[in-house]
Amino acid sequence: MEEVEVDDARGGFAKLLPGDFGQGLVEYALLLALVTAAAVVALAGTGVALGNRLRSDIETITTVFNSA
Repeated sequence: MEEVEVDDARGGFAKLLPGDFGQGLVEYALLLALVTAAAVVALAGTGVALGNRLRSDIETITTVFNSA
C-alpha cells in the first residue's frame, strides 16, 4: 500500500470541514450570517433585560414618590 500525500490548499475554517465544503465565498458568507445573527440575538436579549430592569427601577421610584 503506497502512501499518497494530499495537499489541502484550503485555508481557515475550511480545513476543518469535510469534502469540498469551504471552497467558495458562499460558505464564508453563510458562516458570517450565522455569527451576525447570533450577535444580534445576544444584543437584543441584553437590551430587553436592561429595558426590563430600567422599567422596574422607574416603577419603584414612582411608587416611592407617590407614597410620600
